[in-house]
Amino acid sequence: MTTTADSRFTAAFKVPGFGWLLSISLLSWMSWILQSLAQGWLVLQITNSAFWVGASVGIRGLAQVVLAIPGGALADRLDRRALILVSQALSAAVAVTVAVLVLTDGIRLWHLLAFMAFSGLFSALERPAITGLVYDVVGATRLLNAGAFRFLGSSAIQISSALLGGALLSVLGAGHNFLVAALAYTAGALCVLRVSPSARRPRSGESFAATMRGGLLYVWQAPSLRHLLLLSVAIEGFGFAYLSMLPVMARDVLQVGRLGYGLLWAIAGVGQLVAAATAMLRGDPDNKTRMMAAAAVAFGVCIVGFGIARWIPLSFIIVAAIHVAGTTYDVGIYTVLPLVANDAMRGRVLGLYASTLGLNQLGGLAVGSIAALTGAPAAIVIAGAVTMVCAAALFPGAKRIDQMIRDGLHA
Repeated sequence: MTTTADSRFTAAFKVPGFGWLLSISLLSWMSWILQSLAQGWLVLQITNSAFWVGASVGIRGLAQVVLAIPGGALADRLDRRALILVSQALSAAVAVTVAVLVLTDGIRLWHLLAFMAFSGLFSALERPAITGLVYDVVGATRLLNAGAFRFLGSSAIQISSALLGGALLSVLGAGHNFLVAALAYTAGALCVLRVSPSARRPRSGESFAATMRGGLLYVWQAPSLRHLLLLSVAIEGFGFAYLSMLPVMARDVLQVGRLGYGLLWAIAGVGQLVAAATAMLRGDPDNKTRMMAAAAVAFGVCIVGFGIARWIPLSFIIVAAIHVAGTTYDVGIYTVLPLVANDAMRGRVLGLYASTLGLNQLGGLAVGSIAALTGAPAAIVIAGAVTMVCAAALFPGAKRIDQMIRDGLHA
């Protein structure tokens, strides 16, 4: 049987249900982009402070870091579809509430901080559940293709949503960003209803706390999983935290205004699109973990370059490069973690992974604090340098993990 580029490209879509799961992910990402654009700009307008811009993102990250571990345990015990449905419905309700506050000029900083906390909570519920459900639906052999398609679609959505969000900010104001986000969450909830319910996880009679402890102990005793999750801590906590400073860079450093702010997000989406399409056409390489680690090092190098650059066209090019490298890393770890974890522990491992994803926002608090002392460009350079060094230090274990995957072994 020969494998063509076309069959590699569409492998995940041969499985019923994947299209609806992809739609849910894309609608959630659209909402996240629209809300992030509006929230960052609103906080900057209200406070005129780089610290509060970073801190507001950090609150969402803290909620996700703390709550993703219980969210992963729930994903191993309950119907994953139901968890996603609850998250989408509650996210829509909170987005509408914030929209009303903005449109009636009642919005205050504490409202936005509360919104960010709820956003982190809902993300902690949804991410382990949807990633685990994708594995349940497509299986191990199509998982990389499914992940690449999620990132490819997310890239296209990011480009269009960033341009739309920037235009809404400029013409109608931030409240309309939240209204459109609420509509997208509602559409996502309707898509969830088209996915067949997943089987309830086998019950062992253990308590919920014991379920969480079991997941932590499993990861602690598995060097490969520890290695991957430590890499995720470094990449998310330092690297992707640079995004929290984009409003400051757009307004105060590059001086490109609201439309330019939206364009920076759109250019990041172009980089993601290139990386995801490349991953899909490449197929399922044997050295996926090593490719992921190399991309992580390049990611840090590019972030340093963005902090240094002052010529606007070069800054936009560097942002695209950042997200080529970052998405290559993301596709890799999204694929490798479920393959290394065993079936009984997969939800809890993905919950721990989701908690590290919250660090890219919690890291915004640290980057914002540094920026308050040194300025946003210097803070971004520091974040990129730390990312580069940590990724390089964690690179040596990648070859062993690739061999484990080839041998079909679990941690």
